[in-house]
Amino acid sequence: MKLTLPACLFVLLLCYFSLWQAASPPASAAQRPGYNILFIALGDLRPELGCYGNRLIKTPNIDRLASRGARFEQAYAQYPLCNRDER
Repeated sequence: MKLTLPACLFVLLLCYFSLWQAASPPASAAQRPGYNILFIALGDLRPELGCYGNRLIKTPNIDRLASRGARFEQAYAQYPLCNRDER
């Protein structure tokens, strides 16, 4: 396949401008707040916590953490598997 000079220049300019755009920081980056994300995933823990409405099991620290963050009410595992604990 023979590339012509205009086609090569077009590809080079396209690469240059895409890299230049990716290297420049967005204008509103200083205005956005930073987020701290803590994702707790336990393989065999059902929603048997106080933050999900269970009154028998007392989990005050997890309840306090859940009240200040986001909880997943409808989360599904695409490959559920229960393994033995490694001790």
